[in-house]
Amino acid sequence: MKNFLFAKNKIQFVDGTLKKPGKTSPDYMSWMQCDAMIKGWLTTAMEKNIRASLKYLNTSFEIWSDLLERFGKESAPRAYELKH
Repeated sequence: MKNFLFAKNKIQFVDGTLKKPGKTSPDYMSWMQCDAMIKGWLTTAMEKNIRASLKYLNTSFEIWSDLLERFGKESAPRAYELKH
Protein backbone atom coordinates (compact mmCIF):
# COMPACT_ATOMS: atom_id res chain seq x y z
CA MET A 1 0.00 0.00 0.00
CA LYS A 2 2.84 2.38 0.81
CA ASN A 3 4.29 1.92 -2.69
CA PHE A 4 0.85 2.49 -4.21
CA LEU A 5 0.38 5.73 -2.27
CA PHE A 6 3.89 6.86 -3.22
CA ALA A 7 3.23 6.11 -6.91
CA LYS A 8 -0.03 8.11 -6.75
CA ASN A 9 1.82 11.00 -5.05
CA LYS A 10 -0.43 10.70 -1.99
CA ILE A 11 1.99 9.37 0.64
CA GLN A 12 2.22 12.82 2.26
CA PHE A 13 -1.42 12.50 3.35
CA VAL A 14 -0.75 9.39 5.43
CA ASP A 15 2.73 10.25 6.72
CA GLY A 16 1.51 13.58 8.09
CA THR A 17 3.68 15.89 5.98
CA LEU A 18 0.65 17.40 4.23
CA LYS A 19 -1.53 18.79 6.99
CA LYS A 20 -5.26 19.36 6.71
CA PRO A 21 -5.85 23.01 5.79
CA GLY A 22 -8.25 25.18 7.74
CA LYS A 23 -11.88 25.27 6.64
CA THR A 24 -11.46 28.77 5.21
CA SER A 25 -8.45 27.80 3.09
CA PRO A 26 -9.00 27.62 -0.67
CA ASP A 27 -7.26 24.20 -0.54
CA TYR A 28 -9.66 22.74 2.03
CA MET A 29 -12.15 21.05 -0.34
CA SER A 30 -9.43 19.61 -2.58
CA TRP A 31 -7.62 18.24 0.46
CA MET A 32 -10.84 16.71 1.82
CA GLN A 33 -11.61 15.07 -1.53
CA CYS A 34 -8.13 13.57 -1.83
CA ASP A 35 -8.22 12.37 1.76
CA ALA A 36 -11.62 10.73 1.22
CA MET A 37 -10.24 8.93 -1.82
CA ILE A 38 -7.22 7.69 0.15
CA LYS A 39 -9.44 6.52 3.02
CA GLY A 40 -11.40 4.55 0.45
CA TRP A 41 -8.24 2.95 -0.92
CA LEU A 42 -7.06 2.04 2.57
CA THR A 43 -10.34 0.58 3.77
CA THR A 44 -10.97 -1.35 0.56
CA ALA A 45 -7.63 -3.11 1.06
CA MET A 46 -8.48 -4.43 4.54
CA GLU A 47 -10.59 -7.14 6.06
CA LYS A 48 -14.08 -6.25 7.27
CA ASN A 49 -13.28 -6.67 10.99
CA ILE A 50 -10.27 -4.34 10.75
CA ARG A 51 -12.28 -1.82 8.72
CA ALA A 52 -14.99 -1.81 11.40
CA SER A 53 -12.46 -0.94 14.09
CA LEU A 54 -11.39 2.17 12.16
CA LYS A 55 -14.77 3.67 11.29
CA TYR A 56 -14.51 6.46 13.87
CA LEU A 57 -11.19 7.78 12.57
CA ASN A 58 -11.55 10.93 10.50
CA THR A 59 -8.52 11.17 8.22
CA SER A 60 -6.28 8.88 6.22
CA PHE A 61 -3.43 9.96 8.51
CA GLU A 62 -5.37 8.76 11.58
CA ILE A 63 -6.18 5.45 9.88
CA TRP A 64 -2.58 4.95 8.74
CA SER A 65 -1.20 5.81 12.19
CA ASP A 66 -3.59 3.38 13.88
CA LEU A 67 -2.67 0.59 11.46
CA LEU A 68 1.04 1.24 11.93
CA GLU A 69 0.67 1.08 15.68
CA ARG A 70 -1.26 -2.18 15.54
CA PHE A 71 0.41 -3.99 12.67
CA GLY A 72 3.66 -2.18 11.93
CA LYS A 73 5.75 -3.88 14.58
CA GLU A 74 7.20 -7.26 13.79
CA SER A 75 6.56 -9.81 16.49
CA ALA A 76 6.02 -13.55 16.54
CA PRO A 77 2.73 -13.38 18.52
CA ARG A 78 1.36 -10.67 16.21
CA ALA A 79 2.37 -12.62 13.09
CA TYR A 80 0.60 -15.70 14.47
CA GLU A 81 -2.54 -13.67 15.21
CA LEU A 82 -2.65 -12.26 11.68
CA LYS A 83 -2.21 -15.70 10.09
CA HIS A 84 -4.95 -17.37 12.16
